[in-house]
Parts: sequence; structure tokens; C-alpha cells
Amino acid sequence: MNGIGTNGETPRQTSHRERLPRLRLVFLGGGRDADRTSSKTVWFLYYCPNTSGADDGGRFDALRKPSETDHPLDVGYVLVKRIAVNAERLTSSRAGFDHEPDLPKPSLSIFMIRRRGAFLRREPTLAFNSDRDHAFPTESSTAPYFWGIDIGGTSIKCGLVDDEGHTVAFEQVPTQESEGPEAAVRGLANLVRETEQRCGVTGKVPGIGMGAPGPMDLPRGRLVAPPQLPSWWDFPIVEKLAEATGRKVEFLNDANAAAFGEYWLGSGSEHSSMLLLTLGTGVGGGIIIEDELVNGVNSFGSECGHILVDSSPDAQICQWGGGRGQLEAYASATGVVAITRKRLREQTDSSLSRFVNRDGETDTDELTSKRVYEAAVAGDSLANTIVDETARWLGIAITTLVHTVDPGSVVLGGAMNFGGEECPIGKRFIEQIREEFRERTFPNVFQGTTISFASLGSDAGYLGAAGYARKAHS
Repeated sequence: MNGIGTNGETPRQTSHRERLPRLRLVFLGGGRDADRTSSKTVWFLYYCPNTSGADDGGRFDALRKPSETDHPLDVGYVLVKRIAVNAERLTSSRAGFDHEPDLPKPSLSIFMIRRRGAFLRREPTLAFNSDRDHAFPTESSTAPYFWGIDIGGTSIKCGLVDDEGHTVAFEQVPTQESEGPEAAVRGLANLVRETEQRCGVTGKVPGIGMGAPGPMDLPRGRLVAPPQLPSWWDFPIVEKLAEATGRKVEFLNDANAAAFGEYWLGSGSEHSSMLLLTLGTGVGGGIIIEDELVNGVNSFGSECGHILVDSSPDAQICQWGGGRGQLEAYASATGVVAITRKRLREQTDSSLSRFVNRDGETDTDELTSKRVYEAAVAGDSLANTIVDETARWLGIAITTLVHTVDPGSVVLGGAMNFGGEECPIGKRFIEQIREEFRERTFPNVFQGTTISFASLGSDAGYLGAAGYARKAHS
């Protein structure tokens, strides 16, 4: 339920959100789960309808206020049965707690009971969509269903998605990389089985889509050497997960999965082709041309972060396995920090100079792209220059990519968006990208190309993976 991105941006809301029901989180009980060996804290939450009197669309019955004698599991309607949460995410949500939780950070797992029917999932991090920021009853969903799995270095997101893109179940569990991929596959197989039983969709889920970090070998279904997952190298993950679940597994790069999510359900959904750039620790990319992902012969297609933008001999060096002058060295959070660090050696009148130590070096744990964003908001000249220069490099890269594939839609995802469209700094950031593109491309290409921020936030990966499985099935 994280409503705040890692660089301080606030979520962008859809115009019709106020007509939808709101959520209120009420702490009713805690302790260990008596039915399981897990030590996760148990929380009970209620849904409460919009107090403004707006029609809730008939999705939910109004809740009576629980009495002091009610046991949480005896109360009907849309009671949440159990929740094991990342406390940091929940406390940053705008939904209010009657009591602030103090929990560890292992996972997010929310199941809702409504005639054995609904699932409450967390809100996207960067934007809100009417179908995905509230509980969606399984009795209102459309079969078949597809699993979308987004594997990361620290956590794995798993969403059960219906044929129209509604999420009916969501789990976020620790990757536990040190335990190895075999343990992860066993855990995922158990999660798939148990969740389908709870949601009443057993036998209605024909496929799984799985996004993972590269490099990878897509034809062989193997993770080759992802730096975040050293114990998973050369692991036949597709074969093993298919055996464990009895499902066909579609495999794709994590950035390509995010791209397909935005293409299917997000900012690129009105276009037949789309280019996604994800701006985070690195720069990922995904290219879709007429409904087909560009995966490449070597499973390296759409790696847009490694295109050349600066051929000068003293160009920045990509810190994530790339070479000199590549986009990732200029438009990632890591690149922004490296450039800022270099400038602070020469410019001492910036508010960011407090992160420079006596030796003229910076503490990289303290200097972050978020701090650059915050300094820019406060009017810091150097920080604003860095934002503008980042926009320029992205404009150059987008020009090259558009001149290559002419997608009609360019979407910018990831947390490093300097506040997004609703923040003055973020708005200036994307406007300068558009202006750089306008100056470097042809008039008709500029007129026929949209450049926008992504709308699905961190949900894009699992949604896209599910959508890719859906496409393969159909």
C-alpha cells in the first residue's frame, strides 16, 4: 500500500477515483497465527464504504460497526481474514490505521472473505486505476485466469489476474536468494495451489507468466547470470516451475514484462506499439511492435539502457555491466548520483555539498537520486541542472529509439521520475524530454508520438507477465 515512490513522488489519481469506495483499515487483533507455523503477525481489517454518500457501484454491502464481543472471523461482508504485511508500506498509505503497526518487513499477503469471493490488493505506487486499487470480487471476474510472477532480488510479486486484467489475488514474498532457486520454486508452487483453492478458481488457470532479471536465455528457459541472484545462475527455472505447477510457463525479461503490462492495461493501452524505459537503479527497456515483444536472438532485445548516447572519450561509465557512454550511465538513479558526485567536487555552493566529506568524496549511502529531487524542489541550482541534463540524455535516447522502431508511444516507468506529472519538477522533466525529442526528430514523427509517464507503478511487472501468458494461451 505504498503511496509514495522511492524518490518522494506522490501518486497520481484518476479523475473518477472519488466515485469509488474508500478503504479504512481498523486494527482488531494480533498475535501468531495459531493454524500455521509462521510467526507473521495477524491483523484484521474492515472495508468501509465511502462516507461521502457516493454510489459504490453495488460491489460491497455496507458494514455494521463491529461490537466489542465480535470475533473478527465471525463478522461477515468483506472482512479480511489474515494479513502479513510490510509495515513500512502500510504506514505510508493514506488509508488510516486506528493503531500504528510495528511489524517486520517480510511480505504482503491479504485475503478477503466476501461470500468466499474477494481479494484486497495493495495500491500501485505511482498511479491509481479504478479496477486495481480496490477489492475485486472473484464472482465478478472473468475466466480464465493467469498468474503473473515478477522475480526480484529481494522479493517476488505474484498476482492472479483474470482475462480482463483484474487482479483477484496478490502475494509478495521474500526471494530468499541464499536458499536457492529450488526452494523458491517449491514455495511458488505451494502459493499457486493454495491461492487458487482460496479463490475458488482451481482448474481455471491455464498458464503462468514469469518476468525475471537478465541476462537470460529465453529459448532454454534459464536465468544465465542475474547479478541480483547469484545462486540462481544457469538455473532451468521454466522447466522446474512448469513441473511443480503443471502449467505452461511463459518467460520474459522483467523490463519486458513491465512493458507488456503498460501496453495491455496502462499508459500504452491505446497504441498498437510501445516503447517503455524504466528509470530506476539502472535503465531497463521494453519494445512492443504490433502486439509482439522484441526479445532478440540472444535474449537481449529491448535492452535500451545500453544504447550509446555519448561517444566522447571521457563519457560516463555504466556501473551495471555496460560500457562507456551508455544511457544507463546518465539516466538511472546510479548515474544521477555519479554525475552529481562529480559536480560536487567543483561546485560547493549546492545544498547537496553537505554530503561531501573532507576528502572531497561523497557518502554514496547518503547521496541519492531522491535527495537530488528534494534539492531541486527546494530550488537548488545544481540539482535542477542535473534534472535538466537527465531529461536531455533521455531525449537523445528516445530520438534514436523512435527513429529505429517508430512505436507511436513512449512510456517512462520506474521510481526515478522526479515526482511525476503532478509535481512541478517532474512535469518540467518530461516536458524537457519532449522538447529535446521535438528538436531532434521530424515534425510528423513528433506529432505522431506520445511521451508519458507509466501508470501501473510497480504492479506493471506481474500484470505484464500475466498478460503475456494470456496472449500465449489465446
